[in-house]
Amino acid sequence: MAHKTTAGEIVRSLRTLADMTQEDLAEVANTSPAYISRVENGIARPTPQWIGNIAAAAAARIKATAAAAAAMLPIHCGVGRA
Repeated sequence: MAHKTTAGEIVRSLRTLADMTQEDLAEVANTSPAYISRVENGIARPTPQWIGNIAAAAAARIKATAAAAAAMLPIHCGVGRA
């Protein structure tokens, strides 16, 4: 039987991909770190909208981190540009 991904696994994956602590995620989600923990451990069941908001917050953090990393890369004239 195939493993069914839980909401908690999705939230934990998004959080770790965004390099966020439960406290960081709780702050942007306007909730408590304890609630994040309960979701990740399958105790609390968030709404699909709440998970969507978490995904958006994680995506914004990942995008900002990628932009900061790209800004630190040296610029080589003509390399990789059309």
